[in-house]
Amino acid sequence: MAKPKVTVLTKGRMEALSDNVFAVAMTLLAFQLATPALAAAKSEEQLVSALRLLWPVFVSYGISFVALGLYWISHHALAAFLEKMDTHQLWLNLAFLFCISLIPFSAGMLGEKFGLRSATIIYGANLAAASLTIFLSWRGAWDLRKLIQPGVDPFIRAYIYKLHLGLTVVYLGAAAAAFINPLVSFWAYVLIALAHLALQLFSPITERPS
Repeated sequence: MAKPKVTVLTKGRMEALSDNVFAVAMTLLAFQLATPALAAAKSEEQLVSALRLLWPVFVSYGISFVALGLYWISHHALAAFLEKMDTHQLWLNLAFLFCISLIPFSAGMLGEKFGLRSATIIYGANLAAASLTIFLSWRGAWDLRKLIQPGVDPFIRAYIYKLHLGLTVVYLGAAAAAFINPLVSFWAYVLIALAHLALQLFSPITERPS
């Protein structure tokens, strides 16, 4: 008779690492705002001119901070619903954190290399990968390995799956648009971030009854 598997893995360590990665990623985003042009400004006119040139960087920072915040909320909800943990879930979480840790890099390129096709595509691919890996984390925990606590509202499952699969598709579509015009992709990323934010504010999964 096979003995039941006993795990010593806890979700607390996963949450601690994940929160630290998100905190570092959000902090690193701000470093792209400190440019040589700002540091070299010696007069009001030079400072204003440098700030005007930085508008793509500010936009990239804003939408990327929003994206990180929204991914953190989804990850926080997943951790809250987890009843137990296994090695597969930890590796899926590490894959998600890998994508999250790259966002400051891809966001920096999006802003600093504004209008360049490669930089624009890399940003969209990065966020599509983050959306896909958090979807796989949810699906693995919910459907494949039954790690989610019983009694959670089934609406949350459908909502989360549609949200993150949808984000994966739209980010890939926005990135593909850069082959035609990188500016279309840039503004598509802005719209996606705003739509995702509005969806979370007006239909928060964290406040639905279970």
